[in-house]
Amino acid sequence: MAASVQKQLRRCSLVLLASVLAMLVSGLSFLKPHLVGWIFVVYWLVCLALTCTVIIVTLLELRAIRRNAQRAHLELFLESLGDIKSSEPKITDNKNNDKNLP
Repeated sequence: MAASVQKQLRRCSLVLLASVLAMLVSGLSFLKPHLVGWIFVVYWLVCLALTCTVIIVTLLELRAIRRNAQRAHLELFLESLGDIKSSEPKITDNKNNDKNLP
């Protein structure tokens, strides 16, 4: 499920970033003479809002990636700890070992 969430976030950020780029290019080129007054302000505010949304979605994706990496790190640690515990030598009685000391 986590991979599907990451895919959705990545697609969303890609679509938003492409739309911001398209708005930026079109706003600075062929739409420039038509963007006058309030239309200019609204157009660039929408572009700014989309840019902020891209940043938020990217931060959410980064958080999901970190969460998955932490989970994988913990699983690897616990697996390694289990391997170490299963291969530990059994501790013998120390009373018998003390008699052999000089």
